[in-house]
Amino acid sequence: MKFKEIIITKANETFKRLANKAVNYAEGLLGSGTGAAKKELAIDFLLSKLPIYLKPMIPFFKQTLIKLADCLIEKAVQKLHQYQPKNEAQAA
Repeated sequence: MKFKEIIITKANETFKRLANKAVNYAEGLLGSGTGAAKKELAIDFLLSKLPIYLKPMIPFFKQTLIKLADCLIEKAVQKLHQYQPKNEAQAA
């Protein structure tokens, strides 16, 4: 396995584990109606949670890591939107 593939694989594992947490963090901090800012905050959150041994690699793989994080954040947002209407209906 090539070095770049190892970095991407490890980042993917970390991002998958933390994507929902990143979305909830951004949602709680910025609230609704700030989609682009929330996505950027969630991506920054994910990058900050990479294992320490991967952090020096961020500048070299930043665009790839951002694309990966963006994809996983979109999936987490879709999952959040699926559950929000159900939770709001139950609270009413």
